[in-house]
Amino acid sequence: MPESHDPEYGGPLWVPAEAPDENGVTTEAAARALADGKRFDVAKATAFFRNRVQAGHVVPYGRSTTDKRKPYLFRPEQVLVAAVLRKLTELPLTGVPLEAAALRLQAFRGDTRNPARSEIDFANPPKNGDTPARRLWREFETGLPFHVALHLQWTSKGCMAYLSLGDDLYFGQRPEDNVVPVADLVVPISPLVPVLISRLGKAD
Repeated sequence: MPESHDPEYGGPLWVPAEAPDENGVTTEAAARALADGKRFDVAKATAFFRNRVQAGHVVPYGRSTTDKRKPYLFRPEQVLVAAVLRKLTELPLTGVPLEAAALRLQAFRGDTRNPARSEIDFANPPKNGDTPARRLWREFETGLPFHVALHLQWTSKGCMAYLSLGDDLYFGQRPEDNVVPVADLVVPISPLVPVLISRLGKAD
């Protein structure tokens, strides 16, 4: 399948010129889901989402072949990733915290040298683009109460991101017990998801 690496996308991964399916979310639909009124209207949401793509924080899985404009296509949970990053930029945070948050939401931690520290079973790795964000999105789609937040922690080692489930529980990687943070930040994710699911559903 032909691949593209054009200026619209600035990440390290190559994007297929043709998407394997047409089930994805376009930038236009993502922007409508992210917009929250005049303060952050569709135009601003579109620019924000495109900037996240340009930065490589949100990676399209291909381009539409049925739309003559050939827009990028994204999975629904990637709109959630963008929404979380939007909350961080409102604080305002840039740079490393955004990189840490995007990576935490979209990649499982692996450690071939110390499998005990890995979040994945190397004999049975995640398939079909499975990510923490995708698994969380599926949990939310069940409609059952589910609390999760992005937990950013700054230590002498830098900024690390975790997915906090409350009551000292974490989804996957958890903070090191013997490290004293110099700063902590918790951004609730659960309130964002029902709104995004509803708006993306209306877009269909």
